[in-house]
Amino acid sequence: MSISQPAKNSVRNLFFRHARTLLFCSVFLALFGTVYEHFSFGVWSYFMVYAFAPCLIGSLWLLLTSSRKIRFAHLFLGLLESGIIILTLGMLLGGVIEIYGTYNHLLIVYPILGLLLFASALIVRLIAVLDHPQ
Repeated sequence: MSISQPAKNSVRNLFFRHARTLLFCSVFLALFGTVYEHFSFGVWSYFMVYAFAPCLIGSLWLLLTSSRKIRFAHLFLGLLESGIIILTLGMLLGGVIEIYGTYNHLLIVYPILGLLLFASALIVRLIAVLDHPQ
């Protein structure tokens, strides 16, 4: 008797677990942004309001693409979640700095690096789909 599952179901379960975690983080960040904006004395930032967006987009992407079996699932997830983390941290830091009333020119690194990681995840996904069509 074997308790192992077929590869397709294991990839699907892996994507669902990561999508659920990203969705939970998205809800947490939306609540965090709401509370932070409430106590910021009327000063608010689009960065802080929409800091949940990268997690939500990543979660939806994983849910929509979980039906296909891919070869590089762990590499894809690593690149995708690294991009999500960097974009989310950049948005949170940008929001905090903007609410504080200042600007830092080094914040441009976060969206550039995050989008590069997103693009890398997309390229890995496309290579895996083109290499192993169903």
